[in-house]
Amino acid sequence: MIEVFTRGLVLDKEIDDKDGLFTIFTETLGKVRGRATSSRKITSKLAAHLEPGCFSAIRLVQKTSGNGFRVIDALIEKKMLLSETPEILFLADKMTAPGQPDQRMFAYLKKLAAAGEIPSGWKREILTIAGFDPAGASCDLCGSKNFAYFSSRDIMFLCERCLKRNPDCREGLIRL
Repeated sequence: MIEVFTRGLVLDKEIDDKDGLFTIFTETLGKVRGRATSSRKITSKLAAHLEPGCFSAIRLVQKTSGNGFRVIDALIEKKMLLSETPEILFLADKMTAPGQPDQRMFAYLKKLAAAGEIPSGWKREILTIAGFDPAGASCDLCGSKNFAYFSSRDIMFLCERCLKRNPDCREGLIRL
């Protein structure tokens, strides 16, 4: 077994019976999924430290055979308390690849969590860090420079007119 101590931002959680499956964007491992045993029990010490939007110091254990992690311990350092937190977590989850550490993205997300109010171009900044720079982009369907959306599912920029013509592009849509 391999034990890793890292800092991470909890992006999402899925709960079944008593266990939880967490998506965590870590500083050293990138995006990982980890299971926490009995995290839903009323006596669980982990539950509060693994809520979406929490920056936590996390201890993970990975079996040598297999690619899953088990969350052993967590201690919250900072919680995102912004009205845009769900949108930030969604975008960070969609724009990061599993197992690919990105120090620049991690630092920017940490900066957003520390901010008293969110900067106006935060979505464009996350897209730029992820490699989809909106500065020179145009609508992928018509070529218009007046795009207003980014589809994380289709990895393309869209303008209002093209979005109305193609309603199937609405899944994973981010308004810029």
